[in-house]
Amino acid sequence: QKEIENLKEHKFFSAIIMKADLIKDVSIKYFIYSIVKQMNQREINIRKIYDLIPSNALSFQKSLRSLVWKISLNYLPLNIEEWEDYLDKKREEYQDIKDKYLTTSKNLKVKFSPSVDILSDNKMSFLYQDNKLLELIEHDMKRTYPNNPLFQQKSKNNKKETNCDILRRMLFIYAKKYPEISYVQGLNLIIANIFYAFSMDENPYFNMFAEEDSFYCFELLINNYFKDIYNQEKDRSEKGIRSIINYIKYLLNIIDRELFYNLNNMKIDIYMFIFKWYTVFFSQEFELDVTLNLWDHFICNENKE
Repeated sequence: QKEIENLKEHKFFSAIIMKADLIKDVSIKYFIYSIVKQMNQREINIRKIYDLIPSNALSFQKSLRSLVWKISLNYLPLNIEEWEDYLDKKREEYQDIKDKYLTTSKNLKVKFSPSVDILSDNKMSFLYQDNKLLELIEHDMKRTYPNNPLFQQKSKNNKKETNCDILRRMLFIYAKKYPEISYVQGLNLIIANIFYAFSMDENPYFNMFAEEDSFYCFELLINNYFKDIYNQEKDRSEKGIRSIINYIKYLLNIIDRELFYNLNNMKIDIYMFIFKWYTVFFSQEFELDVTLNLWDHFICNENKE
Protein backbone atom coordinates (compact mmCIF):
# COMPACT_ATOMS: atom_id res chain seq x y z
CA GLN A 1 0.00 0.00 0.00
CA LYS A 2 2.90 2.36 0.72
CA GLU A 3 4.23 1.81 -2.81
CA ILE A 4 0.81 2.70 -4.22
CA GLU A 5 0.68 5.89 -2.12
CA ASN A 6 4.08 6.92 -3.48
CA LEU A 7 2.90 6.34 -7.06
CA LYS A 8 0.11 8.92 -6.64
CA GLU A 9 2.71 11.58 -7.38
CA HIS A 10 4.44 9.62 -10.15
CA LYS A 11 4.72 11.37 -13.50
CA PHE A 12 3.50 8.35 -15.45
CA PHE A 13 1.12 6.67 -13.00
CA SER A 14 -0.59 9.38 -10.94
CA ALA A 15 -3.69 9.54 -13.17
CA ILE A 16 -4.09 5.76 -13.06
CA ILE A 17 -3.75 5.47 -9.29
CA MET A 18 -6.05 8.39 -8.51
CA LYS A 19 -8.73 6.98 -10.82
CA ALA A 20 -8.32 3.47 -9.44
CA ASP A 21 -8.97 4.74 -5.91
CA LEU A 22 -12.52 5.60 -7.00
CA ILE A 23 -13.34 2.11 -8.29
CA LYS A 24 -15.64 0.20 -5.95
CA ASP A 25 -14.86 -3.23 -7.33
CA VAL A 26 -11.99 -4.38 -5.10
CA SER A 27 -10.82 -7.07 -7.51
CA ILE A 28 -10.51 -4.63 -10.43
CA LYS A 29 -8.71 -2.16 -8.18
CA TYR A 30 -6.27 -4.88 -7.09
CA PHE A 31 -5.49 -5.83 -10.70
CA ILE A 32 -4.85 -2.20 -11.65
CA TYR A 33 -2.49 -1.67 -8.71
CA SER A 34 -0.68 -4.91 -9.55
CA ILE A 35 -0.24 -3.94 -13.20
CA VAL A 36 1.13 -0.50 -12.29
CA LYS A 37 3.59 -2.00 -9.82
CA GLN A 38 4.74 -4.38 -12.53
CA MET A 39 5.28 -1.42 -14.87
CA ASN A 40 7.30 0.44 -12.26
CA GLN A 41 10.33 -1.75 -12.85
CA ARG A 42 13.74 -1.37 -14.38
CA GLU A 43 12.87 -4.43 -16.48
CA ILE A 44 9.18 -4.81 -17.25
CA ASN A 45 7.94 -8.36 -17.69
CA ILE A 46 5.26 -7.87 -20.34
CA ARG A 47 4.10 -11.48 -19.97
CA LYS A 48 3.25 -10.84 -16.32
CA ILE A 49 1.28 -7.73 -17.29
CA TYR A 50 -0.76 -9.73 -19.81
CA ASP A 51 -1.43 -12.38 -17.17
CA LEU A 52 -2.64 -9.72 -14.72
CA ILE A 53 -5.07 -7.97 -17.06
CA PRO A 54 -8.65 -9.19 -16.55
CA SER A 55 -10.96 -9.06 -19.54
CA ASN A 56 -12.40 -5.62 -18.79
CA ALA A 57 -9.73 -3.85 -16.69
CA LEU A 58 -8.55 -1.49 -19.42
CA SER A 59 -12.09 -0.30 -20.17
CA PHE A 60 -12.20 1.04 -16.60
CA GLN A 61 -8.85 2.76 -16.98
CA LYS A 62 -8.20 4.86 -20.07
CA SER A 63 -4.75 5.92 -18.86
CA LEU A 64 -3.77 2.33 -18.15
CA ARG A 65 -4.94 1.26 -21.61
CA SER A 66 -2.81 3.99 -23.13
CA LEU A 67 0.33 2.75 -21.36
CA VAL A 68 -0.33 -0.95 -21.94
CA TRP A 69 -0.80 -0.37 -25.67
CA LYS A 70 2.42 1.66 -25.88
CA ILE A 71 4.39 -1.08 -24.15
CA SER A 72 2.74 -3.91 -26.08
CA LEU A 73 3.46 -2.29 -29.43
CA ASN A 74 7.15 -1.95 -28.48
CA TYR A 75 6.97 1.82 -28.40
CA LEU A 76 7.87 2.35 -24.75
CA PRO A 77 11.10 0.67 -23.57
CA LEU A 78 10.83 -2.15 -21.03
CA ASN A 79 12.95 -0.10 -18.61
CA ILE A 80 10.86 2.65 -17.05
CA GLU A 81 13.97 4.68 -16.28
CA GLU A 82 14.39 5.22 -20.03
CA TRP A 83 10.85 6.48 -20.66
CA GLU A 84 11.26 10.20 -20.12
CA ASP A 85 14.36 10.67 -22.28
CA TYR A 86 12.98 8.33 -24.92
CA LEU A 87 9.65 10.15 -25.17
CA ASP A 88 11.34 13.55 -25.33
CA LYS A 89 13.52 12.26 -28.17
CA LYS A 90 10.61 10.73 -30.11
CA ARG A 91 8.51 13.87 -29.82
CA GLU A 92 11.35 15.99 -31.15
CA GLU A 93 11.90 13.46 -33.92
CA TYR A 94 8.24 13.69 -34.92
CA GLN A 95 8.58 17.44 -35.37
CA ASP A 96 11.47 16.80 -37.77
CA ILE A 97 9.34 14.26 -39.66
CA LYS A 98 6.52 16.80 -39.99
CA ASP A 99 8.95 19.42 -41.27
CA LYS A 100 10.30 16.94 -43.83
CA TYR A 101 7.04 15.62 -45.25
CA LEU A 102 4.81 18.64 -44.92
CA THR A 103 7.05 21.18 -46.62
CA THR A 104 4.97 21.00 -49.78
CA SER A 105 1.65 20.59 -48.06
CA LYS A 106 1.24 24.35 -47.65
CA ASN A 107 0.84 24.52 -51.42
CA LEU A 108 -1.51 21.58 -51.76
CA LYS A 109 -5.01 21.75 -53.20
CA VAL A 110 -3.90 24.05 -56.01
CA LYS A 111 -5.77 23.98 -59.30
CA PHE A 112 -3.79 22.49 -62.14
CA SER A 113 -4.09 24.23 -65.46
CA PRO A 114 -4.29 22.04 -68.59
CA SER A 115 -1.32 23.99 -69.91
CA VAL A 116 0.92 22.65 -67.13
CA ASP A 117 2.94 19.66 -68.26
CA ILE A 118 2.85 17.61 -65.07
CA LEU A 119 4.92 14.76 -66.50
CA SER A 120 7.87 16.93 -67.51
CA ASP A 121 7.82 19.24 -64.49
CA ASN A 122 9.09 17.27 -61.48
CA LYS A 123 7.97 19.84 -58.94
CA MET A 124 4.46 19.99 -60.34
CA SER A 125 4.38 16.22 -60.68
CA PHE A 126 5.13 15.73 -56.97
CA LEU A 127 2.62 18.42 -56.08
CA TYR A 128 -0.02 16.74 -58.22
CA GLN A 129 0.63 13.36 -56.56
CA ASP A 130 0.38 14.94 -53.11
CA ASN A 131 -2.92 16.52 -54.07
CA LYS A 132 -4.30 13.18 -55.19
CA LEU A 133 -3.08 11.55 -52.00
CA LEU A 134 -4.78 14.19 -49.87
CA GLU A 135 -8.00 13.84 -51.84
CA LEU A 136 -7.97 10.09 -51.18
CA ILE A 137 -7.39 10.59 -47.46
CA GLU A 138 -9.96 13.38 -47.29
CA HIS A 139 -12.60 11.13 -48.85
CA ASP A 140 -12.23 8.67 -45.97
CA MET A 141 -11.90 11.37 -43.30
CA LYS A 142 -15.54 12.29 -43.87
CA ARG A 143 -16.50 8.72 -42.92
CA THR A 144 -14.22 8.38 -39.91
CA TYR A 145 -16.50 8.22 -36.88
CA PRO A 146 -18.53 11.27 -38.01
CA ASN A 147 -20.79 11.01 -34.95
CA ASN A 148 -17.97 10.87 -32.42
CA PRO A 149 -17.46 14.38 -30.99
CA LEU A 150 -13.76 13.90 -30.25
CA PHE A 151 -12.77 14.01 -33.90
CA GLN A 152 -14.70 17.22 -34.53
CA GLN A 153 -13.28 18.95 -31.46
CA LYS A 154 -10.46 21.47 -31.59
CA SER A 155 -6.99 20.12 -30.95
CA LYS A 156 -5.71 20.59 -27.40
CA ASN A 157 -2.48 22.01 -28.82
CA ASN A 158 -3.78 24.12 -31.69
CA LYS A 159 -7.26 25.66 -31.67
CA LYS A 160 -6.96 26.37 -35.40
CA GLU A 161 -7.32 22.69 -36.25
CA THR A 162 -9.57 19.81 -35.29
CA ASN A 163 -8.56 16.32 -34.23
CA CYS A 164 -9.73 15.16 -37.65
CA ASP A 165 -7.07 17.44 -39.15
CA ILE A 166 -4.51 15.64 -36.99
CA LEU A 167 -5.62 12.25 -38.32
CA ARG A 168 -5.36 13.56 -41.87
CA ARG A 169 -1.83 14.85 -41.23
CA MET A 170 -0.62 11.57 -39.69
CA LEU A 171 -1.98 9.53 -42.60
CA PHE A 172 -0.40 11.88 -45.12
CA ILE A 173 2.99 11.66 -43.40
CA TYR A 174 2.80 7.88 -43.18
CA ALA A 175 1.89 7.62 -46.88
CA LYS A 176 4.83 9.83 -47.84
CA LYS A 177 7.23 7.97 -45.56
CA TYR A 178 6.13 4.52 -46.80
CA PRO A 179 5.24 4.88 -50.50
CA GLU A 180 5.12 1.08 -50.94
CA ILE A 181 1.91 1.20 -48.90
CA SER A 182 1.02 4.87 -49.25
CA TYR A 183 -2.59 5.22 -48.16
CA VAL A 184 -5.26 2.54 -48.46
CA GLN A 185 -8.82 2.54 -47.24
CA GLY A 186 -9.09 1.28 -43.68
CA LEU A 187 -5.93 2.90 -42.35
CA ASN A 188 -8.06 5.90 -41.35
CA LEU A 189 -9.97 3.76 -38.84
CA ILE A 190 -6.83 2.08 -37.49
CA ILE A 191 -5.13 5.37 -36.71
CA ALA A 192 -8.38 6.89 -35.39
CA ASN A 193 -8.73 4.08 -32.84
CA ILE A 194 -5.19 4.59 -31.59
CA PHE A 195 -5.55 8.37 -31.45
CA TYR A 196 -8.84 8.09 -29.58
CA ALA A 197 -7.35 5.71 -27.01
CA PHE A 198 -4.37 7.99 -26.41
CA SER A 199 -6.46 11.16 -26.33
CA MET A 200 -8.59 9.62 -23.56
CA ASP A 201 -5.51 9.25 -21.38
CA GLU A 202 -6.11 11.45 -18.33
CA ASN A 203 -2.42 12.15 -17.86
CA PRO A 204 -1.53 15.48 -19.59
CA TYR A 205 2.01 14.18 -20.14
CA PHE A 206 0.50 11.72 -22.61
CA ASN A 207 -2.74 13.25 -23.90
CA MET A 208 -0.98 16.47 -24.92
CA PHE A 209 1.25 14.35 -27.15
CA ALA A 210 -1.44 12.04 -28.50
CA GLU A 211 -0.46 12.84 -32.10
CA GLU A 212 3.20 11.96 -31.71
CA ASP A 213 2.59 8.78 -29.75
CA SER A 214 -0.28 7.72 -32.03
CA PHE A 215 1.83 8.09 -35.15
CA TYR A 216 4.64 5.94 -33.84
CA CYS A 217 2.34 3.24 -32.46
CA PHE A 218 0.39 3.19 -35.73
CA GLU A 219 3.68 2.88 -37.61
CA LEU A 220 4.80 -0.01 -35.38
CA LEU A 221 1.45 -1.81 -35.58
CA ILE A 222 1.28 -1.67 -39.38
CA ASN A 223 4.94 -2.17 -40.19
CA ASN A 224 5.67 -4.93 -37.68
CA TYR A 225 2.50 -6.98 -37.94
CA PHE A 226 0.18 -6.08 -40.81
CA LYS A 227 2.20 -4.35 -43.50
CA ASP A 228 1.60 -7.00 -46.17
CA ILE A 229 -2.20 -6.97 -45.90
CA TYR A 230 -2.23 -3.35 -47.07
CA ASN A 231 0.21 -3.92 -49.91
CA GLN A 232 -1.65 -5.12 -53.02
CA GLU A 233 1.53 -6.58 -54.50
CA LYS A 234 1.77 -8.90 -51.48
CA ASP A 235 -1.86 -10.12 -51.62
CA ARG A 236 -0.85 -13.71 -52.33
CA SER A 237 2.30 -13.77 -50.24
CA GLU A 238 2.45 -15.78 -47.01
CA LYS A 239 1.25 -12.80 -44.95
CA GLY A 240 -0.88 -11.22 -47.68
CA ILE A 241 -4.62 -10.77 -47.25
CA ARG A 242 -5.66 -13.57 -49.64
CA SER A 243 -3.37 -16.09 -47.97
CA ILE A 244 -4.69 -15.09 -44.55
CA ILE A 245 -8.32 -15.43 -45.63
CA ASN A 246 -7.60 -18.84 -47.18
CA TYR A 247 -6.09 -19.89 -43.86
CA ILE A 248 -9.20 -18.64 -42.01
CA LYS A 249 -11.33 -20.73 -44.40
CA TYR A 250 -9.17 -23.73 -43.56
CA LEU A 251 -9.62 -23.11 -39.81
CA LEU A 252 -13.37 -22.67 -40.20
CA ASN A 253 -13.57 -26.01 -42.03
CA ILE A 254 -11.81 -27.69 -39.10
CA ILE A 255 -13.50 -25.87 -36.20
CA ASP A 256 -17.06 -25.58 -37.52
CA ARG A 257 -17.51 -27.80 -40.54
CA GLU A 258 -21.29 -27.47 -40.49
CA LEU A 259 -21.10 -23.69 -40.79
CA PHE A 260 -18.43 -24.00 -43.46
CA TYR A 261 -20.63 -26.26 -45.62
CA ASN A 262 -23.72 -24.14 -45.04
CA LEU A 263 -21.89 -21.08 -46.29
CA ASN A 264 -20.69 -23.03 -49.32
CA ASN A 265 -24.18 -24.36 -50.06
CA MET A 266 -25.57 -20.82 -49.91
CA LYS A 267 -22.69 -19.71 -52.17
CA ILE A 268 -21.49 -17.20 -49.57
CA ASP A 269 -17.78 -16.58 -49.87
CA ILE A 270 -16.38 -15.59 -46.46
CA TYR A 271 -13.93 -13.34 -48.30
CA MET A 272 -16.83 -10.87 -48.57
CA PHE A 273 -16.87 -10.13 -44.85
CA ILE A 274 -13.55 -11.46 -43.52
CA PHE A 275 -11.67 -8.98 -45.72
CA LYS A 276 -13.52 -6.10 -44.09
CA TRP A 277 -13.25 -7.50 -40.57
CA TYR A 278 -9.55 -8.22 -40.84
CA THR A 279 -8.34 -5.07 -42.59
CA VAL A 280 -9.99 -2.71 -40.09
CA PHE A 281 -9.99 -5.11 -37.10
CA PHE A 282 -13.76 -4.89 -36.54
CA SER A 283 -13.75 -1.09 -36.45
CA GLN A 284 -16.95 -0.87 -38.50
CA GLU A 285 -18.94 -3.58 -36.74
CA PHE A 286 -19.31 -2.17 -33.23
CA GLU A 287 -19.43 1.05 -31.25
CA LEU A 288 -15.97 2.51 -30.73
CA ASP A 289 -15.77 1.61 -27.02
CA VAL A 290 -16.60 -2.02 -27.83
CA THR A 291 -14.02 -2.04 -30.61
CA LEU A 292 -11.36 -0.77 -28.21
CA ASN A 293 -12.22 -3.57 -25.78
CA LEU A 294 -11.57 -6.05 -28.61
CA TRP A 295 -8.33 -4.27 -29.42
CA ASP A 296 -7.20 -4.67 -25.82
CA HIS A 297 -7.12 -8.41 -26.50
CA PHE A 298 -5.57 -8.09 -29.97
CA ILE A 299 -2.79 -5.81 -28.81
CA CYS A 300 -2.14 -7.63 -25.53
CA ASN A 301 -1.32 -10.78 -27.42
CA GLU A 302 2.30 -11.73 -27.84
CA ASN A 303 1.55 -13.38 -31.18
CA LYS A 304 -0.27 -10.44 -32.79
CA GLU A 305 -0.27 -12.14 -36.15
